[in-house]
Amino acid sequence: MIIGADFYLGKQLFIGAEVGYGFIYQNFGNSDVTVKSNGNITDQRSVPMGKNQGLKLFANPGIRVGIAI
Repeated sequence: MIIGADFYLGKQLFIGAEVGYGFIYQNFGNSDVTVKSNGNITDQRSVPMGKNQGLKLFANPGIRVGIAI
């Protein structure tokens, strides 16, 4: 769901912004970790870096400038 507003500076020139609410899902993957002691590898693992999900409010980080034809 996105909502926006435009403010017309003239008949054809406007600026605007957007705000939205929606579902976000991020997966950060895995990180390969190697543990060394005196130059010798003692342990190697693939560690999951986690994920993020849920409903979130977000805003468009820019301001729109446009020309209506």
